[in-house]
Amino acid sequence: MMHTHEGKAALQVEACRAVAFRAPSADNQVLAAGLECIMAAMDGHTGDTEVQDLVCTALREVVFKKTESQIKIAAAGGLKRIIMGILRVKLS
Repeated sequence: MMHTHEGKAALQVEACRAVAFRAPSADNQVLAAGLECIMAAMDGHTGDTEVQDLVCTALREVVFKKTESQIKIAAAGGLKRIIMGILRVKLS
């Protein structure tokens, strides 16, 4: 759903909320797909602080106690993107 509606911020917010809610019980394959979508939402909605906030929340839940997810985020340049997202939210 996130890829199909990349331009719709409200849907990205709800999708990130759903990922954050489901992440603790999801398997690694689902998390890998979710990470790609979350990062795309972050990149596609840099001016939307609500999307940025929910992306950071979803990422926090995805990486909590999941070393494989932490490595994938770092390898995809996610740390810089996360910091930029946090700054966008805090500075708005």
